[in-house]
Amino acid sequence: MSYFPRLKRTNEKKMDGISKKICRVSTIAVVVGICVHLINKHVIYNCPSLHKKTLVIGILSARDNFQQRQSLRNTWLQNMRNSRTQWTYTFIVGHNACDIHHQNRKTPYDCERILLKDFGHNWEFSLFSYISNSEVQQPSFVYNVSIRIHHPVIIKQLGLVAGVTLKQAPITVALYDEFREEVVIYAKFSESDEGHVKAGYRYQTVETVLLPEGFQGSLHVSGVSLEMTKLLRSHCSLDLSNNIISVTSLDSKNYPTQAKIINTTFLASMYLCVSEQDLYDMKRSQQQSLDDSYRNVLKNTAEKLEKEMEEYGDILLVDVIDVYRNLPQKLLKFHEWVNANFDADFAMKTDDDCFVDVKTIISELNTVRNQCKFWWGNFRHDWFVERFGKWAETTYRAQEYPAFACGSGNVVSKDISDWISRNSKDSFCYQGEDTSMGIWLSAIGPSYVDDSRWKCEKMCESNALVIPELSVDDIYLMWNNKLSCGDPCTCGDASRE
Repeated sequence: MSYFPRLKRTNEKKMDGISKKICRVSTIAVVVGICVHLINKHVIYNCPSLHKKTLVIGILSARDNFQQRQSLRNTWLQNMRNSRTQWTYTFIVGHNACDIHHQNRKTPYDCERILLKDFGHNWEFSLFSYISNSEVQQPSFVYNVSIRIHHPVIIKQLGLVAGVTLKQAPITVALYDEFREEVVIYAKFSESDEGHVKAGYRYQTVETVLLPEGFQGSLHVSGVSLEMTKLLRSHCSLDLSNNIISVTSLDSKNYPTQAKIINTTFLASMYLCVSEQDLYDMKRSQQQSLDDSYRNVLKNTAEKLEKEMEEYGDILLVDVIDVYRNLPQKLLKFHEWVNANFDADFAMKTDDDCFVDVKTIISELNTVRNQCKFWWGNFRHDWFVERFGKWAETTYRAQEYPAFACGSGNVVSKDISDWISRNSKDSFCYQGEDTSMGIWLSAIGPSYVDDSRWKCEKMCESNALVIPELSVDDIYLMWNNKLSCGDPCTCGDASRE
């Protein structure tokens, strides 16, 4: 019996019949016009009926994941030898490496450089200064900012821009720890307790707090009305952090904005001191040499990757920098490649740390009768949008994502894959490839086939279609168990993961 429920049929057949009648009675010019309309990139069409299905699998992989790729070739990818006409695969790898050493990047997930600057003999600094700029007649005001610490610092004071009037209720400046969701430190400013002015900001001394490297938080101002900023003209804020802190503007709902430092007034500031100063000097002095030595590593990786491609011919190099934040781009390039080179019924995405039961997936795909707008996976529903950390979403404004299949693996029908390919140049890439797929496909209303056998975490069950987050040894063990007794999770005295 097929696992899949009978999916709701569309009006495709009816529409095809109408189109044929029109074509028979129309001139060549009308026929051309109808055909142009039918291939409009926003239209979903071509839903084949029941037949032996074909599948293309794209496996997301990093450039230097040589052992991971080989472990898949030696295990579950061997199944392709017994069914060459039904499925094929490729590893999706970024053509370009990030040539910035990991220690010199703002985050481990992108390819943006931290260029640490010389503090000289003065290790204390203001996050912002407030300067006169005659070209700025109407600056934009930023009440809240997100910060990320790239080297340990000590907070000594919290500040409020000096031009804000204090004749009304007290104004509070507070620093929040976004991971713990709690206030770290705060200061109140009032007409009777204005603080002392420094670099255009009023500062209040607070209990010193050490912010470690990697700390992510937000600086908030409350109690300020637009009327209280009327004196803030012909001035703007200047970032004085020497790149030791990354600053992002937040709007009133704490969504990141595109506001730039130039022509912007940040209402809050901090006065800080660099901690572990010897370590900072060493890191700054080593930045160039680290990048130079890392480029030699990348050169060796590129040579090894080229040999691997020549030997196996199963790697698709796509024109992106190979970092985590670019996974959505890699996925789009995969669907472009499938659309240009195959007429497969389905396209599947997985990762190189996954164990996949291809035989069962193919067997069940062969039972699908209506594969129009078909999306099969383990879906996250009402998933909260994170603003900080590895999965920080800086552009999607809603509080929850549309339904999306978790990243370990999922299958879409040909019409969806073709639609993604045709719209790839216009598709905005969000923080992850899984959430991006959910947002993109919410526009067309896919037929979700929710199946818990596509595991989202490392959880071994005998009937699992995909198991993620595995080491190379895990994959070999599951394969040997599968061959020996038909169960990847346990065989004889072996215990389940």
